[in-house]
Amino acid sequence: MVPVTGTGVSSSESATPAILTAGSTTFAGGGGFGLVIENANGTAGSGWGLLDVTGALTITATSSTPFTIGLISTTGTGALGPISNFNPLSSYSWEIVNATGGISGFTPNAFNFNLSITNSAGFENSTGVGYFFASQSGNDLFVNFTPVPEPSTWALLIGGAAALAGILFRRRGRSVASV
Repeated sequence: MVPVTGTGVSSSESATPAILTAGSTTFAGGGGFGLVIENANGTAGSGWGLLDVTGALTITATSSTPFTIGLISTTGTGALGPISNFNPLSSYSWEIVNATGGISGFTPNAFNFNLSITNSAGFENSTGVGYFFASQSGNDLFVNFTPVPEPSTWALLIGGAAALAGILFRRRGRSVASV
């Protein structure tokens, strides 16, 4: 994890996912960190960064003063660039924090995602119309990506519209025939 504010990372630098171990931690409003992602289908600690908290994670950030997660994409060699195995039409869920003492204060809108940390570092893959959001499951905090709308949603919408058009066409045909 790297700081979101400050000098950041430049295009001549490299970053690799790792596991950072810390004691009890607080994610306060106005704070943040950079999350390095190298492989969308990898594992925590090698495909993307993981904060391993020995103790509790307390979230005091709010929607009006969120905690910022800056997303930094790197290539398989650690150079800044697009991550491998990322498809903007697919959903992803990356565990970014494991807290042995549990997580308190979680609300999804207490997180902000920065895709352009500096002029040269950020999330370089196309996200289409998808978006990132945070979720919690037990002692784990996740960064998730979802395409909007999902392809299955489009298929259902088109199928429903076609069925409705067919019904209306049949009713109109019956009305004209009975006159």
